[in-house]
This record gives sequence, C-alpha cells and structure tokens, in this order.
Amino acid sequence: MGTEDWRRRKELQDRRRQYANRVKFTNSSVLSSSPARSNERKSEEIPSARQKALEFAKKIPRPKLKVNNEDSKIERAKSDIHDLISMEMEHERLKASVVYIKKYLE
Repeated sequence: MGTEDWRRRKELQDRRRQYANRVKFTNSSVLSSSPARSNERKSEEIPSARQKALEFAKKIPRPKLKVNNEDSKIERAKSDIHDLISMEMEHERLKASVVYIKKYLE
C-alpha cells in the first residue's frame, strides 16, 4: 500500500508541474505579444497634488479692488464738516445752559 500511495502522489506532483509549465508558457507568449502598459500610463501624465491645487486656485474669483474717487473723498469731507458744525452748535448751546445754571445757583 505504501508504494501505491507514493505513486499516486508522484503522479499528482508531475501533473502539477506540467500544468505550471503550460501556464508559464502561455503567459509568456501572451505578455510578449501585447504592448507594455507602463508606456500608456506615462503618456497620460497624472497631475500632481500641486498642479491640482494650482488649477483650483485659477478658478477662484479674485476680489475687486476699491477705487478711491475724488468725489467720494469730497462727499466724506462735506459730511465731516457738517457733523463738526452741528457739534459746535451743540457745544455753544450747552455752554449757554451752563452759564444760565451758574447764574441761577448764585
């Protein structure tokens, strides 16, 4: 029984070897006939993270610059003068009321 078991295992091992040799031969013939794929990937050039970021940055709208007009400066100056005049008038009115209160207290 030991020799028959040994013979069966030996036959299985030989079959496996023959199958491995056939697969190796077919794979080598298929790979040699087809063009290399590595060249296809190099021609596509996958963009790097930096290139992606630059493309994204180009699409972001830039803020508009504020234009300093002479007209806006003049208008602002006029409103400042108007405010100053009204404050001065209020100051004079309060000053007069202080003088009146002082006279009343004496």
